[in-house]
Amino acid sequence: MRELPRADGFDTFLMAVFMFGIATGIDFKLGAGLPVPAAVAGLAAAIMLVRRMSLIQERHILSMLILLLIFVASVLCATGYEMISERFKGLIQLSYSVVIAYALFLTITLYDREQLARIFLIACILIIFGTALEVNTGFRAISDAFRARVYSFGVYESDIRDMFLYGRVRPKLFTSEPSAITFANPWVTPSNIARPLMLKGNFPMRTSSCLTRASASVSPTHATSGSV
Repeated sequence: MRELPRADGFDTFLMAVFMFGIATGIDFKLGAGLPVPAAVAGLAAAIMLVRRMSLIQERHILSMLILLLIFVASVLCATGYEMISERFKGLIQLSYSVVIAYALFLTITLYDREQLARIFLIACILIIFGTALEVNTGFRAISDAFRARVYSFGVYESDIRDMFLYGRVRPKLFTSEPSAITFANPWVTPSNIARPLMLKGNFPMRTSSCLTRASASVSPTHATSGSV
């Protein structure tokens, strides 16, 4: 197996931007009215893909092509052809999601387990600290101003409901709604699911050691605490 290049500070910066883009879900509208979901994450992923193009393997491309063909078949085989244009919009967005996830995969395999564990831990701490600030200080005004400026629709405005159900307004931390904060969970919990494969040596490249240590260093309670 060939030696992988080491991750650098710019890789970490791109991962942070990607995580922020996934959590906030800021989209961008194309001319045909097709929204590009998580556009910030998509931009970071495009740079990741260009930087780590040497790591792309034929079997990766083949696997993604097979997956995309299955998606296309599901669109063409579904009944109700009057909705075919909307389904193809969904197909484009789903294909886009697969590509940016692959770009993240190429970058994340460059980290050793100690580095990746630190990134996960810092991300969880920042979420917990940010939500605590929003609940207990005037930081909420900054978060709300960001939401009002960035999001054109889908902004959560049921603070009265929060007061009735939870006794306080739930923090949103620059996201469109409180539940979006819990999107940080997948950065930690998949490492627990994948651990048996990693211990058997079935996970490629350096990621096996990365995610195994991440799951050991960051407890699940840290991840779920982000959704206070």
